[in-house]
Amino acid sequence: MINNIEVATAAGYTRISADIAGESVWFRLPDQHFHGNIADALSCLAFFPAMARHAHQPPGQLELPEPYQVSPRLLDSLPLLQDIFRAWCPPLQPFTHNLATHQTPTPVSDQTTAQVGASFSGGVDSHYTMLRHASDISCLVHIDGFEFEPGNEASAQTIAALAEQAARYNKPLIVVETNALAFYRAFKLQRYLIFGAFLASVAHLLGLRKFLIPSSYAFDELVPGGSHALTDPLWSSEGVQLIHDAGIHHRLGKMRFLAEHSDALDHILVCWHDHVENCG
Repeated sequence: MINNIEVATAAGYTRISADIAGESVWFRLPDQHFHGNIADALSCLAFFPAMARHAHQPPGQLELPEPYQVSPRLLDSLPLLQDIFRAWCPPLQPFTHNLATHQTPTPVSDQTTAQVGASFSGGVDSHYTMLRHASDISCLVHIDGFEFEPGNEASAQTIAALAEQAARYNKPLIVVETNALAFYRAFKLQRYLIFGAFLASVAHLLGLRKFLIPSSYAFDELVPGGSHALTDPLWSSEGVQLIHDAGIHHRLGKMRFLAEHSDALDHILVCWHDHVENCG
């Protein structure tokens, strides 16, 4: 199901590409931040395409060519993840796999053992996570190509605005480019459903020791969805820990928190229709 895996380096960037269920997907990131496990990243990425089929079709198959090996911890979580998402979204169908695992877990590179990252889109949730864990977070990660099409002038403006905001809090901004938006659309999968699995794939490529996924909801508001306190940690490996960062604050409470602790409300990006304007 996963084949034609290629890793190419040019001009200080690494480009990882693969074909998953007949559709091409790629990531591009700075060389110095590529420390992760490709097999773990692609397994997370292929999870929902493997389940996105009609009930009368034969079971999907998740497999990787040699010599790619998946984390034992991640592999052990796949059956539970399937059960949870099938309960939440009954049209999804189970799949089988033929994945090899490491005999011994591969540790995260020494270069990244201190790295704790957080997803950063510039909105209320990501600012809240950044400020709440400012002393622990060592880098912020923005994905160009997940909310809007990558590589155009508007995305460049967004990245510039986010880098400026990250610099206010002395956090480097790592930008990962991808065609994931078009990739998932080919399977008619909604962004809301695949959100957690996709962010996990990025965390595995970066090889971060911990990766915080900002929650849209407080703990007493949690509802089934692609990113959830129950499922996000299950995408972890032995070396990369995924954390669903919910809290006690609802949306208005988060905005009060931001107003009391920073000037973030003057800089947040919250519009689904425009990269750098606040249409709300």
